[in-house]
Formats: sequence, C-alpha cells, structure tokens
Amino acid sequence: MNNQASSLNVCIELWKLTASEALRKIRADEMSVQEYAESLLERIKARDEDVKAWAYLDEERVIQEARLLDEIPKKNRGPLHGLPIAVKDVIYTKVKLTRLYPTLKWGLTIV
Repeated sequence: MNNQASSLNVCIELWKLTASEALRKIRADEMSVQEYAESLLERIKARDEDVKAWAYLDEERVIQEARLLDEIPKKNRGPLHGLPIAVKDVIYTKVKLTRLYPTLKWGLTIV
C-alpha cells in the first residue's frame, strides 16, 4: 500500500465501509487488511460496553491474522480476502472453546 492511500485512510472511518467497499479498497491497495481490522477493533472498543456483542474477542490474534493476510500475494487471494467474520459463541471452533463445548456430541464438524 502506498503512503498516500495510508494517509487518506486516517481521515476515513474505515469501519463505516460496506463489505463491498472494503474489499474494493483492499484489492486496490488503498487499505491494508490490518488497517481495516484495527479500525473495526477500535469501533468495537468504543461501542461494546453498550452493545455487549462479544463474548470473546482475541484482538492480538485478529491483528496477527490481518498481517498474515496482507502478506499473501494478490494472485493467491480469494474473492473475500480480508473480510472479517464473527462466529457465534455457540458454534464450536478449533480456536476457542465456546458455550457449546459442554454439550458436544461425537461427529460434529469443527469450523
């Protein structure tokens, strides 16, 4: 990403972008995945005390994953590259035990 694009992003609240806008900026090197993730995390910090949407959020991992995504060559990126997702805390994942854990049954698919 070039310095001009980076300085423009300082003036824009990146968390306000739609998914399509964010993907377009990432593809055009107008914004890094890390910049987008940092903006979203700042918004979560500002609002979650009132919203209480997050049972678990690993900010360090989010930034680490964003950096790794930024390092992937463009030719190897998929159509949703850099778009974050949230996983409901009743869905079992490899990364974090969730509220579903005590009721696990054999044969579940782990996402």
